[in-house]
Formats: sequence, C-alpha cells, structure tokens
Amino acid sequence: MYGYFVEPSKSCVVVDESFASEAESMFSEYGVKVVRSQRLLGGVIGDEAGRLNYIQELVKAWKSNLESLALIAETQPQAAFSALTKSMQFQWSYVQRVVPGCQSLFDELESVIFEKFLPAMFGCEVSSLERELFSLPARMSGLGVFNQMRCPRCYLKARRSPPRLLSMRSKANKSLRLIPTLAECWRLRQMS
Repeated sequence: MYGYFVEPSKSCVVVDESFASEAESMFSEYGVKVVRSQRLLGGVIGDEAGRLNYIQELVKAWKSNLESLALIAETQPQAAFSALTKSMQFQWSYVQRVVPGCQSLFDELESVIFEKFLPAMFGCEVSSLERELFSLPARMSGLGVFNQMRCPRCYLKARRSPPRLLSMRSKANKSLRLIPTLAECWRLRQMS
C-alpha cells in the first residue's frame, strides 16, 4: 500500500476552551489529543496563553545560546558575529513574522546583545549610541546586529505586502507578471 496513513495518536485538534468538552467527547474514541494551542510550522496556533508560553520557551533557549555565543565572542569574534547575523537573527525574525503579538518578549534578547555579546565581541563596553549604529545594515556602515525591539514593524509590513499586491491585482482583473517579456527587456535596455 502506498500513500499517507493518518495515525490519530499523533494528531491533535486545537479548540477554544468553550468547545473543549465537546471536542473531547467527539475525538476521545479515536485517540486524537484535544489541545488549546499547538506548534505549527515554526509558529504556534491557539489561545494567547499557549502562544506566550511557546515564545517564552523559545526566548529562554535563545537567551542561553546567545550567552554562550558571547563567551565564544571573546576569543573568536568573527565566528560569533557570523553565527548571530547569519543564523540566530533569522530564526528570531521568522518567529516574529509568524506569531503575532510576541515582540515584547524579545526584550531579553536585546539586553543580552547590548550587555554581554557586543562588549565581549569588542572587548569593551558599548554605548547606546554605538548600539544604534551597530543595528544599521552594512550598506549604511552598520554591522547588521538588528535591534529586535525595532524590527517587528518592518517584518509585519514585509509579510503583508505581497498578499496585498496580489489581492489588488485580482480585484482589478489584471494579471500579475513577475518576469518581464523580451520586448520589455529590450525597451529597458534601449532606455539605459
């Protein structure tokens, strides 16, 4: 036999608290777990308490990793900097995009970056003005060590822009071409 076979014991149904007893009676005979929140694709769905609990656990683990990275930064600053800017920050930004309302919990990470990581990397204390400069992207002479408390708005904007463009194009009954035609390329080349 081929294909996917559902195993009810590995499945769960996310319900509101008001429907919990009803769902328990409906799914208990199949072995499906009834929960208030559940991890899904790197984010979490369900009630507010479950989302906050999940994010607090992630931030606690990331804080521990960041403190370990600060110790590494004392002897290997380039490796620690690369790990932070090329890996950890992208994990944080992904979670901030997929879990709404979790930005305030990232304050702990920002304080560890400011108080431990950057001083360990540079071997001296870092002022708040320097922290602001370091949060700028490299194209603006910064280091790209983003301030996690200031980035959420830009993540939300980036998350909502493409769907808005698609919905505007579909409402206007216009097609969306992402790849220019050969004639358009030729015309642009002639103009430059």
